[in-house]
Amino acid sequence: VTVSTPESPFMSYKYFVYKGNNSILIKNALKMRWWWSSCGTSSVQPEIVNFYWTPWKNSLITDSLPTITSVADDDLRAAGIDPSVLGNSVQPVSLRESNTNGSLNKETKLKKNFKVWSTGLLNQMTDKNFSSSHKMKVANHFEFHQHLSKKKLLFLNLRAYSECTSSECMNNIPKTYLIQKGLEDDQYHLFTQEFERYASGQTDGRHRNIWIVKPAENSNRGVGIRVFDQIREISDWITKQRANLNGKKFIVQKYIENPLLYRGRKFDVRCFVLVTSVHGNIQAYWYKDGYLRTSSKEFSLGSTSNRLIHLTNDAVQKKADDYGKFEPGNKLSYSEFQKYLDSAYPGRNINFTESIVTQFKLLASHSVRSTFAKLNPYKRMNCFEVFGYDFMIDEQFKPYLIEVNTNPCLELSSAYLAHLIPAMLENTLRIAVDPLFPPPRWPPNKRQTPIDYSIDNKFESIFNQINEGENLLTLLKTRKVMVCQEDLNESDEEETVPTPDE
Repeated sequence: VTVSTPESPFMSYKYFVYKGNNSILIKNALKMRWWWSSCGTSSVQPEIVNFYWTPWKNSLITDSLPTITSVADDDLRAAGIDPSVLGNSVQPVSLRESNTNGSLNKETKLKKNFKVWSTGLLNQMTDKNFSSSHKMKVANHFEFHQHLSKKKLLFLNLRAYSECTSSECMNNIPKTYLIQKGLEDDQYHLFTQEFERYASGQTDGRHRNIWIVKPAENSNRGVGIRVFDQIREISDWITKQRANLNGKKFIVQKYIENPLLYRGRKFDVRCFVLVTSVHGNIQAYWYKDGYLRTSSKEFSLGSTSNRLIHLTNDAVQKKADDYGKFEPGNKLSYSEFQKYLDSAYPGRNINFTESIVTQFKLLASHSVRSTFAKLNPYKRMNCFEVFGYDFMIDEQFKPYLIEVNTNPCLELSSAYLAHLIPAMLENTLRIAVDPLFPPPRWPPNKRQTPIDYSIDNKFESIFNQINEGENLLTLLKTRKVMVCQEDLNESDEEETVPTPDE
């Protein structure tokens, strides 16, 4: 990579890392980059910060990110935004801002044909000359990531995408009903009809009538999720919760009654997807490594009320007396699970990575395709986000996308995660941050070893707007998702609660 660098002494880039969700891992990764320095954690001057990392999305931070172009009203409406309420925070800026600092009068040139250590992020960029990297800003959240991370919006977006692209991705989503108006909702009536079909034996007869009810918003960490097999229980729960939660909406899904088990216990699979926006172009990357989250209790349909049997979230399982008894931190690597498959299903010749994870990756790419035009409608110049994707598998080895999490848990609850998560974050910075803020020439007085960018990055590209965006936008405009402003204003669905004591 050839970069024009200042002739005068180099001024370090500034980062602001807020406390919470093991953010020390980000600080440690940035400390390996001698050309960065911290702004501290108590207060911050937005005008001097180049990189923000926060556990949750902060509107003050996103508002400080410049936009690169005027935004079409239709694009805003598609994301659920009223164009009439645009404020100063979304005014476009020139790509070539004047620079009055004589020590930084050479612009960093990011060429389209750069050879990059990552999977091609800089290919998103044009030959335009950007201002000095010291004037750039990047943040680790999309302004409207709710389109991916809220259960309601993810479901609606995937359904619309499936209808206009003939994708079969909805076959890998459990049968779902979105209840927005309580027991008077048309979707609730459709659900009761389906419930009666199962009750009267009109289905295939292999499944029981078990359903899982979740708040359509803010239900990470297992909050508000219940499993039922009686219609009265479901109606009573929805009525009670709507009264307590001021009329909130609910997702009712067919419970996966025949999950693939690990040694008799339920599990799900956590995967990571990095989505970036550079110069308005959305690109998504799939991380090759992930892990399984296991239940502490033997699986049984006999007790639908035991959350330790049915929910594998860390926040739920940590309360179990047997947490960590069978696997460290109730976590398994792909290789450990492969050994189990080889021994438990010797005649099936199942390659977990090639046969199943590949399907996870395809479902993740569909989710990004269905939402890419809505994540950054104001065209903030540079932002990115790491999402935690949760999947399940049934006993026929069919995969299901369960949910997408913003602020996925970064706690190192096992020796395997102590390797996987720091490596994933390092790979994230190499794709989403380093190309925007390249180091200057290596100073002779620095003793640190330069970062070895020749090491393979485990993120692989699964979507690039440059290649697919135009055709997808044409299709998606034929099937718009109706989004309420409140869906975008409500608090994020965080997987972890930021802690002030890191």
